[in-house]
Amino acid sequence: MRKESELAIRPGAPGGVFTRAFWSARVLEAPPAYYFDFGLHRWLYDRVVDDCVLDDWRGLDGGRRGQKAGRKGVISRGRDCPLLEAVMRLLVTGGAGYIGTHLLVELLQSEHEVVVLDDLSTGCADALARAEAVAGRACHFVQGSITDAERVDEALQGCDVVLHLAALKLVGESVKMPGRYFSTNVGGMATLVERMDFHGVRRIVFSSSAAVYGPQTQMPLREDAPLQPSSPYGVTKRLGEQMLSQMATHRGWSAVSLRYFNPVGAHSSGLLGEPLCTAASLVPRALCALLREDRLLTVFGTDYPTADGTCERDYVHVVDVARAHLVALSGLERPGHQVFNIGTGRPASVREVLVTCERVAGRPVPHIDGDRRVGDIPVAFACCNKVERELGFRAKHGLDEMVASAWRWSSSGPRAKARSQGEVKLTDARQLWSRGRAWSA
Repeated sequence: MRKESELAIRPGAPGGVFTRAFWSARVLEAPPAYYFDFGLHRWLYDRVVDDCVLDDWRGLDGGRRGQKAGRKGVISRGRDCPLLEAVMRLLVTGGAGYIGTHLLVELLQSEHEVVVLDDLSTGCADALARAEAVAGRACHFVQGSITDAERVDEALQGCDVVLHLAALKLVGESVKMPGRYFSTNVGGMATLVERMDFHGVRRIVFSSSAAVYGPQTQMPLREDAPLQPSSPYGVTKRLGEQMLSQMATHRGWSAVSLRYFNPVGAHSSGLLGEPLCTAASLVPRALCALLREDRLLTVFGTDYPTADGTCERDYVHVVDVARAHLVALSGLERPGHQVFNIGTGRPASVREVLVTCERVAGRPVPHIDGDRRVGDIPVAFACCNKVERELGFRAKHGLDEMVASAWRWSSSGPRAKARSQGEVKLTDARQLWSRGRAWSA
């Protein structure tokens, strides 16, 4: 085991967090391009925690739930291995995505044992490795879709709680391909719920959306506002909430649905974030316009009845969204289905966002003014009183921090160009995991 003085330990984080300086200083046998290769990360992680009983990343009898020895892909937890001790075994669907990887860091640093189920259709295997590196702990990964009952069964083994993030999420795309969204989001939810009930896993935190509200005139939006989603995507989220309400009523489930508003930003490490030029929301599109000459930003509508004539929306830092999931676990202590808004309660206009981007980047955002988009409303923001009152949650980060973290992720570091262009995703994830044997596919 390396001496503690050789590691870059962040106080307060379970097991510490290894910084890029540590990785670059210690991995002398590997070229810089492979510091976050899954295989290398598994090898290095094994070297760093070589006083822990990992048994080649296979399960051992003696885990918290007395799991069968040798069950594929389960990380063993020896008595002398506090780094791998966990409070609960949690399944995160969609854990390789933008929000999922940030959530994974929070869960691992809170000492939970985490299983990730993701088909990598929009998620990224490389991002999982980086999330593990930031957390200083490993997860177990099952590659598969939530519509695949066999993969869901495998991922659910021994789990206490499910955090369900996996879904298609582009509103515009859902209008063009509603059938695909119903098949994945609703069909996948039905499969997951059925297999959870079969395995006796009856606690879930669901990634819902403010899209369930649809066009509204009364602001701020409260959880008891009428639901009238205007897109197939919003409909799929509303149906997901209704499924959980029925399971709570008829099967005694404990469920929490989190209605996110507009998650933006990136992890403070600079190692996790959203590929800008594949994102649909305003902040990443504005930053992309700063980085690429061919990505001029269009401001849709400048004559709305707002202070500066542009739309106002509620933006929330992705780390706050991830943290909300941890807080939501406390809402699963009793049966029933609860719904909470996750936002800041402070709307920001399109012009304010562009000014913030300009201040952070040091240059103006290239943009043109365009016509209004069909379906856009002037103002939309959350009332967050309920989640603060009942769960004690409040978003910590403001717009400046959101934009600054996203800019740092996209514009600095050796892979900044690939991040901004959405080219970080790795195609041969199985090969990356070949050394670790923690891959299930």
